[in-house]
Parts: sequence; C-alpha cells; structure tokens
Amino acid sequence: MQKISRKVLLKAPVPHSHLSNLRDQYTSGCLTHKDFEGRVFQTLLDDFKQFNLFNHDQEAFFDCLVWLYPRLIIAIDTYKDIGSSFDAYICSFVRLAAKEYRVCEFNHHITEYAYWEARAKEAGESDTTLVEATFEVMEVFKPVNNPRQVIILILKSYCVITEESVRRMSPAIGMSMKQLTNMLDKIRELRSKKDDRIHKLQERMYYYFYCYVTYRKKLEVIPEDFARRETCHECMNKVLEHHARLKQQLGSISRQASNQQVAEVLGIPQGTVDSALSAIKRKAGREGYKLGSVHTR
Repeated sequence: MQKISRKVLLKAPVPHSHLSNLRDQYTSGCLTHKDFEGRVFQTLLDDFKQFNLFNHDQEAFFDCLVWLYPRLIIAIDTYKDIGSSFDAYICSFVRLAAKEYRVCEFNHHITEYAYWEARAKEAGESDTTLVEATFEVMEVFKPVNNPRQVIILILKSYCVITEESVRRMSPAIGMSMKQLTNMLDKIRELRSKKDDRIHKLQERMYYYFYCYVTYRKKLEVIPEDFARRETCHECMNKVLEHHARLKQQLGSISRQASNQQVAEVLGIPQGTVDSALSAIKRKAGREGYKLGSVHTR
C-alpha cells in the first residue's frame, strides 16, 4: 500500500480536475494505477469543503481519509461505469464512511474517558486504603512491649504491608527483614486462592464500571427522541446491577488472613492468636484507638 505523507499532500500543487476526468485519464493510459489513486486522494482533500464535514476542518478530514484509505482503494477498483458517475460514486462513499469514522472516534473517546475515570478512582481508593492501614500499624503499635502481638497483627494485615514497612518494623520486633518477609510470603501462599478470587472480582467490577461510564457518556449526547437512547439506558441499568452484585460478593470476602492461617505460620495454637488479638483490641480501646477493621477470628 502506498505510504501517504501529510506534509506532501497538504503542500503539493495538484490540478483541480474532477474525479471522472481523472478516471478517464487512467482508462486511456495517461495515468498509472498508483498515480490515479494518489490523484483521487489529493482531489478529495483539496475539495474537502464540498463535503461539509468536520466543520470544514481539513486536518480532521485528512485523518478521516487516511483511516478510509484502504477501503477507498478497493472502492476505486470495484467501480463499474453503470448508473452513477465516478464523482457521485466516490463522494457518496466518502460521506457514508465519514459517518462511520465519527462513530468510531466517538466510541474511542468515550472508552478512553471511561478507562481513565475508572483508573483514577481505583488509584484514589488504593492510595487511601494503603495510607490508612499503614497509619494504623505504625501509630497504634509503635511501642512494642509485646513483639508477638505486633507480629500477629502484621501477618493479619499482610495485604497492605510493603517492603519499606518490613524494613522499618522488623528491628522494632527483634526480627530480621528476611525472617519477617518469609512469614509474609507463607501467609500470601496460604491466601493465594482467595486473593486470586478477589483480584478476578475486582477486574470484573472495573470492566462493568467502564461500561457504565461509556453508556452514561453516550446518553449525554443521544437525543431524547431516539429509540437508541432507551436501549442504551437499559444496558446501563443492567451493567449497574452486575456491578452491585459483584461489589456485594467482594465485600463478603475478608481481605485479612484468618487466625488459623496466622497460627499455622507462627507454629502456635489458634487460641493464642485469638487471645492476642482480643488483648490488642482492649488495649487500643483504652487508649482511644479504633480497630474495627481488624477481625478477631
């Protein structure tokens, strides 16, 4: 396929001949097939105002023609000199294809908007969760009078413990970074199936949220009296129902390691873990802290 340069096409002087005249020159042998295709493309670009598309923006019309170019070449080759003239045939083809191009561009912009809005929301929620959880670990349990209690709490909250947190906390509980990291790796291994399920549910929720934003943006531009608007509205409601159901499923899954898993990693009875967490909550309550997010089971 011939490579098209925007700069060359916009600046090269081309005679303003009609498309039918160009085809006559091609059929009589005055133009090669390659030159014929290039002259048709340039003629369309030079006479872009006659199409009344894209608010007479030549740059936008050029982008449309480049998108359309492979199909335009096929249309040129398949034209039969029966009925409409070559001018009418190509102009009708360009007008119809331009509508499809605008729909594709519109859907592309909406999808891109939906993606970035959803990712921005996801990033905001993730950052907030991480900051709040790290704040609880560092501020509530900074005075380490009972290292075992802090270790239990760290293992319970493994999903928000970063490498930097391990580096800062391991000396305070009398452990090396390697020892604490190995414990966290064991907890993650025990939790791998449940964490995979959480991840899949989150990805499906993000997908339905993208769909919701896409339908919402389409509803902003579809006229009230269009039948397509009702269909779009029904699809958006179904997407919201799916999203709500997945959110409920995700909320029923604990993000923390179970006491049994913590006990297994530490090699101690589960009852010891239960009593340690109860003691932590009582102590935090006396000092005015809230640990409602820490499950003692």
